[in-house]
Amino acid sequence: MQQQYALFSRIFLFFLLCCSSQAIAQLPDFTLTVNHTNETCTGGACLSFSVSGTQAGATVAYAVYELPDTTTPITTTSGGSYCGLTAGSYSVVATQSLGGQSSSQQQTVEILSTIQPLTYTLDSQTDGCGETGTITVSVTSGIGSLYEIFDGPVIVPPQTSNSFSNLPAGLYTIRVFNPCGQGVVQAYTLVLHPPELALQANPTSEILGCNLISVSQSISTESGYFAYPITVTYTVTIPGSGPQTFTTTVLSGDSDSIEVTQDLQLSTDQSYVYDVTVSDSCGNTATTSGNFIQANVAPIVTQSELTCDTVSYIVFFAVSATVTEAPDTYPFALEYDLPADINGNFPMDNLLPGHYVIIATDVCDVEHILTIDVVEPGPVAPIVSIQRGCAAGFASIYIRGSGGISFIELISAPAAYTTTLPQNLAANLDSTMALRLANLPSGNYVFHVIDNCGDEFTLPITIEGLVFTSNVEVVEHCGSFDLNIAYSDNNPAQLYLWLQKFNPVTNNWEHPMLGNPYVPGTAVSSATAIQLFNNSGILNINFAFTGLFRVITYRTMFSTNPLESACINVLKEFEFLGVPEIDDVYSFACNASSYEVIVEAHGIPNLLYRITSFNGGPFSMENGVSNVFSSLAPGTYNFQVEDGCGNIVNRIFEILEPYEFPISSAGACEGQTAQINVPYFSFLNYEWYHDNPANILSTSGTLEIPNVANADLGIYYVHIFSTNPQSCIDFTLDYNLSNITPLAQAGTDTAPVYCGSQGVFDLNTLLVGTFQAGGQWIETTTSGTLTANNWDTSTVVPGTYVFSYVVSSVCGPDDISTHSITINAAPENPVAFIEQDVCEEGDLQLLATTIVGATYSWSGPDGFVSTEQNPIIVNATSANSGTYTVQAFIGSCASQVSSIDITMGTLAEFTLAAACDNDRMMITATTSEETSGYTYFWTGPNNFSSSQNPADITGNATGLYSVTVTNAAGCSATFDQNVGVTLCRIPQGVSANDDGANDSFDLSGFGENLKVKIFNRYGMVVYEMNNYVDQWHGQCKDGTLLPSATYYYHIQGDSVSEKTGWVYLLRH
Repeated sequence: MQQQYALFSRIFLFFLLCCSSQAIAQLPDFTLTVNHTNETCTGGACLSFSVSGTQAGATVAYAVYELPDTTTPITTTSGGSYCGLTAGSYSVVATQSLGGQSSSQQQTVEILSTIQPLTYTLDSQTDGCGETGTITVSVTSGIGSLYEIFDGPVIVPPQTSNSFSNLPAGLYTIRVFNPCGQGVVQAYTLVLHPPELALQANPTSEILGCNLISVSQSISTESGYFAYPITVTYTVTIPGSGPQTFTTTVLSGDSDSIEVTQDLQLSTDQSYVYDVTVSDSCGNTATTSGNFIQANVAPIVTQSELTCDTVSYIVFFAVSATVTEAPDTYPFALEYDLPADINGNFPMDNLLPGHYVIIATDVCDVEHILTIDVVEPGPVAPIVSIQRGCAAGFASIYIRGSGGISFIELISAPAAYTTTLPQNLAANLDSTMALRLANLPSGNYVFHVIDNCGDEFTLPITIEGLVFTSNVEVVEHCGSFDLNIAYSDNNPAQLYLWLQKFNPVTNNWEHPMLGNPYVPGTAVSSATAIQLFNNSGILNINFAFTGLFRVITYRTMFSTNPLESACINVLKEFEFLGVPEIDDVYSFACNASSYEVIVEAHGIPNLLYRITSFNGGPFSMENGVSNVFSSLAPGTYNFQVEDGCGNIVNRIFEILEPYEFPISSAGACEGQTAQINVPYFSFLNYEWYHDNPANILSTSGTLEIPNVANADLGIYYVHIFSTNPQSCIDFTLDYNLSNITPLAQAGTDTAPVYCGSQGVFDLNTLLVGTFQAGGQWIETTTSGTLTANNWDTSTVVPGTYVFSYVVSSVCGPDDISTHSITINAAPENPVAFIEQDVCEEGDLQLLATTIVGATYSWSGPDGFVSTEQNPIIVNATSANSGTYTVQAFIGSCASQVSSIDITMGTLAEFTLAAACDNDRMMITATTSEETSGYTYFWTGPNNFSSSQNPADITGNATGLYSVTVTNAAGCSATFDQNVGVTLCRIPQGVSANDDGANDSFDLSGFGENLKVKIFNRYGMVVYEMNNYVDQWHGQCKDGTLLPSATYYYHIQGDSVSEKTGWVYLLRH
């Protein structure tokens, strides 16, 4: 039935709109007027509409749309109003129809919410002497119209007064109604505090003058108030005499704590004991006995502070003090009256060693002599203090040396301390040069300290971390909660417990009532939290807040880091809920006149559902815990929900059109989870299937298809029904999953390199791998010549240009491939050349013109290759003759090839020979080839040189002679010859007269190992010698001089053949 009616409604609307569209302006225009009321109560807004100037006899229908939806109206009616609306924007389309003709008018209306949530606080006071109390309701938001106590020791029916009086102690449940009928409940524990008195255990006294003593006594009450007037009686025991009584009366003052001061006329030369009795108007009394007054206090002097070189003192209990004696180092002239500080004491700061005498006068003008013997201070051990916490098992430490710390390091620590040792701790010194270090695990530590006095200490310190036990009990009531806290630890420092609330909008913890945020690293105070009390549940009651809360402890740790110094331990986090809420109301048509309504709400169980009005009149339907209302006629209803605490909320709802179940898909992305959704209601049943009704795929409002692929396409069905036998909900919807959206794929990255301009370049040619066409090209560099996928390279300078190819998909993030295109400049063409004569056995250097930034590649005969610009071929031969090529490269860009033909020059082999020619020793270089154009350069012993060929070496020293022969092509070669004889003529006369000419038979040019014999004309040997050079100058073998005559010689040697001849000896 529901399916049929829903279908009928859609067909009717479609027909109405189609007729309106096709016949637009066939009927004359008319005027549409739309009025509205704002939403003052939940779902209580209404629209009213009327028309004028319509065609006589025409029928008018109104379609109401909740914007931005302009497709499906929330209702179509011929009536003049529609109610049960919430705040929002609405469009009303009025269509008049007559005889197949129609025209339409439209108005847009904005409905505002003027709902003020009803919130309030409760407070109480104890009446009289504590037999009863009063609870007062203070509305903080919205309007309170009725107030009632519907549960507790006393029941009070709804009343207009916000105050409930004469109540005994106990737990009360209070409900406040606003004019919309919403009822907000809050539980409140009324604790009566009869007036009671308590005296402080340590009263104080002060000597005001001689024989005048002031006694102060603190009086407090835990009940929260005093029953004035309060009478205080002092009974003082006088030594050697009877007691004296002093009485004072306090008529008014603070509600829970006062301090009473009484001046007593007593002699100040002795001490006293006194009793105090306090009474109030309710007859409560409190007494303390044995209180001691130290009256006979004579002036004293006490050490107050040490520095590296001095000691400071303070004189107490004096009205004046004068220094009468002091060492020469005392900076003041004697006698010196000491000035008093703000407390009336007399400090003596920074005294150097020596003897000091002070005359101090007491309150009765009696002088007292005080002496001080100051000695030079010795090393003072550093002050060490440990604060356990912040976390369990950890502690913080404070170390201060005399005058401050100049150096400190941690040299030993337990294994749980993971910082490398030794650790310099200078960064952890505060402004007073004291160490403040937190987060130390339990264990044994050793610190090395040097104070500002230069004293050095090794401090072994055992640290015990925090150990605590905690039990936080949340006692929930309706609209409020109490806290029972039992906490203990091993830290003797003052402990503070606090309650904070979490603000999900600002992500801060804050004061539950004031809303002030807590800033981490700062102190927790009453401005940012509510203080709680340990082991005192009666003080932690009536917290009327909702949300997420935490109970914390707060202490201050030793640290220079504020986040470490402000120590917070979270003992418990918990959530406390508030009033119920109606989320939505849905109607389903069972037939043309009967509807089923489902109210969706949440709150503290168990929720009770009812109807309180119909079309503005009283109507009662108690539905118990069921949120399904059956067999309802069309009209306007007030639906009411009451939670387990008695909180009541209302929602006005008009039944005109049944709720239509939309079905839609989400996802359908390739390889991901696709969803098909319908609205989910916990009171309905869902059965999803694909092609087999027996194979149920899901039983919720969502069907999930994991890793969706093309094989999953097709029609899916969901059967929606209720198991309630009174319900008419039972229908099936279908959805055609016809398309899968692929994930974005942009291919893989590339980095091509090109030489010179590429003209207009199609970037799509770079796409490789798996990619989708139609993406967007984006240049991340700045050539400025990209149009769509075409990049004009004709004007770009060489460099690297980066482009991104971006493919988008609704199924996930964009996929991007990056393409880095490098355009290298084409290098200039090099020129190959040489600057030398090319000869065999010489070095051949190939040359190429210089191109900045280029590399070179040479190749040539005999497998020659080189990457040098100007390579050298050592000892080149004829095998190196041929064509050489060179190419320049910039990056991978090559120039054109340049070549050069080289023919190696050759030089004939020369033979050297030394021979006599006309008595001259000539050395000659000869070859079988043509020698025209050749040049010669000879060198030899004794710096011999010649450019002639042959060269005359007659008479020169024997030895190695060389000639360098150069042909017309510039090719040179050097040839060597060892010459043993440089003379061709044997002397024919000897005149031994020491004139330097022919003084001896000189054969030094004929080489070595000469054997010489001299004969006379008779054939007799007159002289002979081996290894001869020039020793004979006309002497006989025995050394006697031979006469002038003709003599004959016989010569043999390594370099000469056997020679004979004659020589004439001339004597003068």
